[in-house]
Amino acid sequence: MHTSFKKSKVFAFLALFILTISFTIPVVFFHGALNNIHNNKEVSAISTTIWNLYSLNKYVSTNTPKEASNDLNKMI
Repeated sequence: MHTSFKKSKVFAFLALFILTISFTIPVVFFHGALNNIHNNKEVSAISTTIWNLYSLNKYVSTNTPKEASNDLNKMI
C-alpha cells in the first residue's frame, strides 16, 4: 500500500472518532431529556453529566444567571 493511502485511513479514523465523541454520544444520552424537562419529570444523571461536559466553554445566554451557566440542574 502506498503511504498516502495509509495516512488517509488514519485521518479518516481520527475524523470518525472525533465526530463520534463530539456529536453522537451527546445526542444518544440526551435523547428525551427535553421532553422530561417540559413535563416536569426528573432528568437522568447521565444526561445531566453529558450536558454539563458538552456545554463547558460554550456560549451561554446573557439571560442565564452566572451561577447556573454550566449546570443543567440549576438551569431547570
